[in-house]
Amino acid sequence: KGETLLGMNAKQNKKQNNIWSILFLLLNIAILIVLVATDEQLKGSAEGLRQFRLPIVGLAILSMLLYIAFDVIKIYRLIYYYTKRKEWLLSIRISILGKYYDGITPLASGGQPFQIYELTKRGVNGAHASGIVLMKYFIYQMVFCIYGIFCVIYNFAVGAQLQLLHYILAILAILINFAAPFIIFLFA
Repeated sequence: KGETLLGMNAKQNKKQNNIWSILFLLLNIAILIVLVATDEQLKGSAEGLRQFRLPIVGLAILSMLLYIAFDVIKIYRLIYYYTKRKEWLLSIRISILGKYYDGITPLASGGQPFQIYELTKRGVNGAHASGIVLMKYFIYQMVFCIYGIFCVIYNFAVGAQLQLLHYILAILAILINFAAPFIIFLFA
C-alpha cells in the first residue's frame, strides 16, 4: 500500500510540475509580448518580423526539420548497431535534447554529454552511449567537410569573385574540421 501512495504522489507531483511549467511558459510569452509592444527599440524588430517572406521562413523550418530527421535516423541506426534495439522514440528524444542543450550552453558544448547521460539513463551501456555520440560527431564532421569541399569547388568553377585569401581560409577551415574528430579520438 505504501508503494501505491508513493506512486500516486509521484504522478501528482509530475502533473503539478507540468502545470507550473506551462504557466511559466505562458508568463514568459506574455512578458515578451509586453516588452516588444512597449520598448521603442524592439518595435523595429516587430516591424522587421512583419516583413518576413513566408516561403523563406517555411523553407528554413523545413530545412531544420530535415536536419533533425536525418539526425534521428543517424542516432537510430547507431543505437541499433550498438544494442540491436529499435528505439525510434529514444532517437527522437536524444536528437531534440542534444539540440536543446547545445543551444543553451556556451560554445554548444552541452549536447553531447547530456546525450550520453540520457542514453545511459535509458539503459544503453556507457561505452556504447559514448560510441554513439562520438560516431554521430564523426559523421557530422565528415559530411560538413564534404559539403565545404563541394562549396569551394563550386565557387571556383563558377568564377565567384573571391580573393585568394578566402580560398586559403576556406581550405584551412575544412582541414581543421577534418582533423578535429581524429584529434578528439587521439585524446579519448
